[in-house]
Amino acid sequence: MKNPSITVITPTYNRRQVLARAIDSVRGQSLTDYEHIIVDDGSSDATGDMVAGYGDERIRYFKLPRRSGANVARNLGIEEARAPVLGFLDSDDEYEPFRLEHVLAVLGANPDVPIMLSSYVVNRQQGPSAEVNVAGIVDGGRFERALVWRLVHIAGTSITARRDAVKNVGGFNPQLRRMQDRDFLLRMAKTGPVVLSDRIDWIKHNSPDALTLGTSVGGVEAFGDLVEHNACYKSNYRELIPYFVSLRIAKEIRKFRIGMAIRAFNENRRSPFLGFTAGELFRAYSGGGKTRSAAGPDSDLRAPDNSRIGPTH
Repeated sequence: MKNPSITVITPTYNRRQVLARAIDSVRGQSLTDYEHIIVDDGSSDATGDMVAGYGDERIRYFKLPRRSGANVARNLGIEEARAPVLGFLDSDDEYEPFRLEHVLAVLGANPDVPIMLSSYVVNRQQGPSAEVNVAGIVDGGRFERALVWRLVHIAGTSITARRDAVKNVGGFNPQLRRMQDRDFLLRMAKTGPVVLSDRIDWIKHNSPDALTLGTSVGGVEAFGDLVEHNACYKSNYRELIPYFVSLRIAKEIRKFRIGMAIRAFNENRRSPFLGFTAGELFRAYSGGGKTRSAAGPDSDLRAPDNSRIGPTH
């Protein structure tokens, strides 16, 4: 088999049924010049037998000897990839039929751009909603700021990137169990400009067994880990750190989940990279909203609020 135009990488763990939906969405693409690397993170549900049943030479299956985490699985896929462009597809998500053709056309028209982010639909209990980014090419510095300010919609399956650039930044950080996509994108922002696409080309399904939900790491603890591994937070966005911690705690309080709010506060106190007092968090929450709403020259990248849409199929 000649080297394909694009490699799709899917990490999976005990998701035989939903993985079939992801595979089918790749096999149904308008562009057929691809390879689909599936990295099994030590499943026990006969995932390998299901994949082998396709009999498709474009599907390459690897199994880790023990469960090592989604980032280790993704990095193995990156190392095994034969195409110059990498697409990522979580095992519970699915591509729209034009996804691969679309992203290759965009990157082909912008040869100096190392990475692209797609827009998507999220299927939630209350109905599907669109996560649509503002279309355009953004230089790496602005993209970093947009990531930190949380002005753009991001998710792992949104990402398409050039293989060499991904290898240059070291792939995904295996030390992170949550927020790995944001960490990866912050490092990729240093490699060049980013294409933001407002075309919805994939569907996100929220699964109760999501790899990030299966970890004991809470949201505030995960944010502390993100701050630890990305020096830009303390060098350029120090005032936003307590603000985002306070947002998480306030969210739990608004939902009357007082136990979760206490857990989040304690995660903050234990973190060597956070450690804010209740007073500091209150002041950050009171003043931070005004600070965030005045995002300066990057405010035009603010994605619109989630919009409800009709059926996705």
